[in-house]
Order: sequence, then C-alpha cells, then structure tokens
Amino acid sequence: MNVLDYLKKEEIVELGCDLIRQPSLTRQEGPAVKFARDWFEDNGFDEVTLQEVEPGRNQVIARLKGDGKGRSMMFNGHLDNNI
Repeated sequence: MNVLDYLKKEEIVELGCDLIRQPSLTRQEGPAVKFARDWFEDNGFDEVTLQEVEPGRNQVIARLKGDGKGRSMMFNGHLDNNI
C-alpha cells in the first residue's frame, strides 16, 4: 500500500479550508501556528515543537515516525501570507 492510499480527499479539503480561515498575515501568523500545532498533536504526531525564527514568530515542526524500514517524506510550507 502506498501513502496515497491513506489520503481521504474530503479530509484534506476540510483541513485546507480550516487552515485558510486562520489569520496568518506576516508577523501575525500566531493563530495559524496554533491551529497547525494543535492539529498535529490531535492527530497523533510523535513530536510537535515550535521553533522561534524571529522574536514572536514561530514555525511548527511535526514528526510522525514510521518503523524505520521505508523512505522518509518531508513537507515544507509557509503559514504566513503577504497581502
């Protein structure tokens, strides 16, 4: 089974919509950071940490460990929005 078999389109769309609703202007992305951190914690990620990249500005780092026998995957994105 590959990772795509685990994805549910409706859940992905709902998560995207929920994240888009979070205020996330640059230097004001706190609500989006909190939302992402809480989502990772609520969904069983092993390690969820905040890393301060500038005073008062955090990024979320979440890790979901596998069994160590397969490949690793990393997603990287931005929670701030310059309008």
